[in-house]
Amino acid sequence: MALLGNMLGCIGIGNDIAPYPYRFYVFGTSGAWIEGIKGVKELSAERISLVVHGAVLEITGKNLRIIKFVEGEMALGGEVVSVSRADK
Repeated sequence: MALLGNMLGCIGIGNDIAPYPYRFYVFGTSGAWIEGIKGVKELSAERISLVVHGAVLEITGKNLRIIKFVEGEMALGGEVVSVSRADK
């Protein structure tokens, strides 16, 4: 969890406040950054399901697309409408 995880540490928000092995950041409605991804379960322009530690994150929206996916970190583009989490 390199990019934004390090930024959180710089401002004093560490594992005591955000102890999860994955993190999800939404930038308004026009994109997101996800850290700690183990795999992709479903991928379409309306729904992306990601396997993270012990759970599945489901992102729904419009024109969703992967901009970058490297070493468990993903940048999403498109309009994010909702994010939900379900235990595996």
